[in-house]
Amino acid sequence: MSIYFLNLLITLSCVLIGRFIYTSGKLGTLIASLLFSLPMAFIAGVRSLTMGTDLGVYGEFNFRMASQFSQIADYYQYLKQINGTEYGYAVLNFWVSRFSMDIHWFLFILSLFTLLPFFIGAIRFEQKFSVPVVMQTVFYFTIFYGPSFNEMRQSLAMGWVYLSCSYLFENTSPRKKSLYVLLTWIIAVSFHRTAIIEGMIIFIYLYLHQETTTTGKGLKRFSLILLGSAILLVAFTLLNRGAFASSINKYASYLDGSNSLVQKTIGIRRIISLTMMPMLSFSLVGLWLKNQKKASRNVADMMLFEAVMILDMLFLWAGLRGAIFPRLGQYFSMFEAVAVFLPAIFFESKQARWIYFILTCVYYICVFIVITRTGENQIYPYAWIFN
Repeated sequence: MSIYFLNLLITLSCVLIGRFIYTSGKLGTLIASLLFSLPMAFIAGVRSLTMGTDLGVYGEFNFRMASQFSQIADYYQYLKQINGTEYGYAVLNFWVSRFSMDIHWFLFILSLFTLLPFFIGAIRFEQKFSVPVVMQTVFYFTIFYGPSFNEMRQSLAMGWVYLSCSYLFENTSPRKKSLYVLLTWIIAVSFHRTAIIEGMIIFIYLYLHQETTTTGKGLKRFSLILLGSAILLVAFTLLNRGAFASSINKYASYLDGSNSLVQKTIGIRRIISLTMMPMLSFSLVGLWLKNQKKASRNVADMMLFEAVMILDMLFLWAGLRGAIFPRLGQYFSMFEAVAVFLPAIFFESKQARWIYFILTCVYYICVFIVITRTGENQIYPYAWIFN
């Protein structure tokens, strides 16, 4: 376990040092996010090829095959027939294979592309909701870093969904706001089709903000642009018959019980441990909302996080009947990196605020230790190429 905690310590040190960088504008945010990503990306890159289920199922095969093709279109068509790999993930494999056939370089860059959007989104969420990047980092590391070794494409998509939804809170023109949300959402879907589920978060956002914004005309325009584009995105995905058929075949295995994830099931202990803090946060934010006398953008934002926490808990408990719902629910779980810390911002005392932050982080570190030691993340003990 020491390698993971050393990695977390180095990452948090980078985050604390980088605070002086990401306050200097968009370029500073990008540079700082890259710095924050490097320690975790390094550990993911040099890990043994025995760590990670997806690596054995399609990861290594897809990367090795990339060198056999000179055109990305031919390579993508081949992968679509073999294992239904999405276009964005195929492009990443193909691009890395142009300068190196060492799969560890690919794993490093893959992790970098996963972490970079998360940290950019984390910085943006800190600026909007005053939840420090340090806290969001601890949550991501303890809940999603381990699974990213196994769910490579989905983890990549989740990072981009996190960034995409951070633009929902952008104080800018509807057209510009829609462009940011849609562009990052399209990138997410290009890595894993399940990222379409972001549409649920967008729909809830639009519904909650329709009566709480003072710029109703702008919100209406934003809604039309976003929903229209979302319909086109979903239609394009469904009409891509080869990809859609492979998706049906893949997720049918979850539903009929033949997939190993469904057969393994999710333990009640894990479900309880992952829902305790969201439930506490949901209750505390709910009490705050109850005392608000009138609607506002801030109230609507809090209600959005409340809705996301409810969806996450429902999808987790559905895991008692199979792993497909918790797997999809991870897109909602990502936003608990902000949601579980939200009650702290209502405390008037700065000392009380930091006590809540620290206790929450300690809780998730304990969850990480228990889950990792039991082997549920399949990342313990850690093995790397230097052994």
